[in-house]
Order: sequence, then C-alpha cells, then structure tokens
Amino acid sequence: ALHGRPWTSAAYGLGLMIGTTADGLTFVGHTGQGPGSTIAVYHLADSTPPTTAAVFALGDDQSVVEHAAVRLIM
Repeated sequence: ALHGRPWTSAAYGLGLMIGTTADGLTFVGHTGQGPGSTIAVYHLADSTPPTTAAVFALGDDQSVVEHAAVRLIM
C-alpha cells in the first residue's frame, strides 16, 4: 500500500499502473508528474460500460489526482 494513495496494493508493468482500492475495485492507468503539475488517467477494470477518467491538477501531490479519478469513476 502507498501511504495517502487510494490503492491498498499496487503493481507496475510497461508504464501501466494497476491498483486495487479498499473496497476491492481494480483500476488500470497511469499517474504522471511534471514541473508543478500532476495527471492521472484510470480505467475501472471489468466495467460495463467502460468507465475511464482523466484528471489534471497543479501541484506535486499525486494522491490528489488519483483520488479525484477514482471519485469521478464511482
């Protein structure tokens, strides 16, 4: 688990991030950070219809965009 992040477990492979939340939902996507900004683009795995969210924020806190993406999808 990553402190302050929505994932209770996380894995990485070829740039794709896979995270499972406390309620057992699995998300796939990517979190990125640049000078003074962060982004998160995530997809709820096995969702019908496909559910995806993209979030951008000023600042360096990646947990802000990850939590926002999860909230948007939910």
